[in-house]
Parts: sequence; C-alpha cells; structure tokens
Amino acid sequence: EACTRKTRILDVVYNASNNELVRTKTLVKGAIVAIDAAPYRAWYAQHYGKKIGIKVKNGAKVESEDIDEKRSKSVTMKLRSRNREHSVESALDEQL
Repeated sequence: EACTRKTRILDVVYNASNNELVRTKTLVKGAIVAIDAAPYRAWYAQHYGKKIGIKVKNGAKVESEDIDEKRSKSVTMKLRSRNREHSVESALDEQL
C-alpha cells in the first residue's frame, strides 16, 4: 500500500556524512528523519475503520472496532472486506 501525506519533520536522527549535521538538525539528501505519525494514523482509521497504535492496558490490548459504527451498508461492507485478510505488522504497531 502507498500513502503520502504532508507531515511535520520532528528530528534529524542520523546522517552518514557528519554528526555535526545531526546536532544542528540540518536537512540534507540521505538524512534519516523522524516524522509526525498523526496524518498516517488518521488515514489508517479512515481506510480500515480501526485505530492503530492502541497501547496495552492491564495485559490486554484495547482496540475498538469502529466498523459497526453508524455508517452506510456499502461502507460497512467495504471496510469488512478490507479487514478480512489484513493484519498490522507488530513492529509498525509498536512504533505508532
């Protein structure tokens, strides 16, 4: 899947050429940056009808199923078909 959104750059994490560029947060080609995940969470919630990145509380993962929310029948069927064989990778879920 591909999803592009405008988002904020939070931090420069790594630069292969020079640590001074990391300290001063200089953006250059090839720098690894940390970005704000809010637009991607919103896209995921709209596209799949589920919230992503829900933390574990009392040993159980709390995830609300929003598919059966008040929506039209066609949208509900579309969300169910998208979720039928879809699962989120655990590494991605931990990061968000």
